[in-house]
Amino acid sequence: MKILTNKMDWKSRKGKAIILLLSLGVILPIVGKVVDRASSGKPKIYSSLEKAEAACTWWRQTGDVHESISWENARHALGLFEGQGSCDYVNPSLTRRYPMNGKELVLSRVCVNDKANNTIVGRRNDAMETGKWVKWKNEGVYEVVTAFRY
Repeated sequence: MKILTNKMDWKSRKGKAIILLLSLGVILPIVGKVVDRASSGKPKIYSSLEKAEAACTWWRQTGDVHESISWENARHALGLFEGQGSCDYVNPSLTRRYPMNGKELVLSRVCVNDKANNTIVGRRNDAMETGKWVKWKNEGVYEVVTAFRY
């Protein structure tokens, strides 16, 4: 008995088009990941200081202090960080307006203006966001997570 199979002619125009589409379906996601990884370490560049401050303010609103931490304890941890030398913190004020969108600034995230490098550095306290924060034992540290260059 003869088994009939429908064989594709891969040398034809239709066959080459299918091979091209399958190749692109495999190659494009890989190239996209490589490009994304290469650009993820670089700070985002903004046209002015005000736009960089607004972007960092928005980034501060996206965080969330874990519900197990009281407001007073979160303010205590932020106060410990702010007490480390003199820094130029980015905070909304009456002279500069930022889109708050009805959200509050999160105390587990701070923005510090590094004037020497024209960069606003975004720092995050992971212990406060994950709930691993323990007063006087593991209060976490504010580590650099992102940067907004102007």
